[in-house]
Amino acid sequence: MILETARYRIVGEVTLPPEGYKTRLSDHLNEPQREFLIVLDAIMTPLEDPENRFRSKVVMIHRSKIDVIFPEDELTDVGDTY
Repeated sequence: MILETARYRIVGEVTLPPEGYKTRLSDHLNEPQREFLIVLDAIMTPLEDPENRFRSKVVMIHRSKIDVIFPEDELTDVGDTY
């Protein structure tokens, strides 16, 4: 998963339920009782200093701080479309 806050780009693993109710990322994030998203094996990149990356085994991010989030495996190169 890749997510960004105002200060960091974070790449890591987010575990979702394997099947059934609330298996989508949007369902997981919109649960009223879930205030934090847990990211495992996270690579943290400061947006203001991208050369100063670091790794953390566990990062807990308050969902109100997440600006954008998307699955890393769904990225595709759009090439030169402009």
